[in-house]
Parts: sequence; structure tokens; C-alpha cells
Amino acid sequence: ATSTFDEACDLAAYLKEHPAISRLVVVTDRYHTYRARYALEKVFKQTGTVVRVVMSGAPNRMFDTSNWWRNEMGLTAYVLEPLKLFAYYFSDRTTTLVQPVP
Repeated sequence: ATSTFDEACDLAAYLKEHPAISRLVVVTDRYHTYRARYALEKVFKQTGTVVRVVMSGAPNRMFDTSNWWRNEMGLTAYVLEPLKLFAYYFSDRTTTLVQPVP
């Protein structure tokens, strides 16, 4: 997978093959949780995937809200995450990343 949308598509395909799964816990970086949920909801809606999703934000060992600017990974995450979310909301390109689940 090259994006959160790709991961959501892969997950939707897996869930289609395993219909007994009705609940899912997604663990991701705390700062990435909102965009990940948005991508999952968008893909699941488009593919008709019905599953209860619970998000769990995990702490990042490299940075947090108190020191993100001191670390290249933190700086990149805090600068790019809002831009990626904006793109997910408003760009037509985000929907072309979503491939139909076979």
C-alpha cells in the first residue's frame, strides 16, 4: 500500500473475504487517527463494507505534542498531516486512489 486509502481498500477486500468479522480496532499514530478514520469510512461506504471501527491512537516514541518540532519525523508529520487531510476532503484525486473491491 502506498497510502491510507490503499490500506483501506486492502482492508475492505480482506473483510469481504471474511464476512464474520463485524468489529475492527485500528491502531495508528495518535496524530494520524482522524485521517485514517476518514479514509476507512470513505472506502467502506464506497465498497459497501459494513463493520464497526474503533480507532486507537498509539503514542509515537519519536515525538509528541511537546517536542514535535525538534525531530524531523515530527516536523514532517505535523506539517504534512493537515495537508493530506485537506487533500482527502477536497481533491478529486483522492477518490481515484480508491480501487473497487473485486
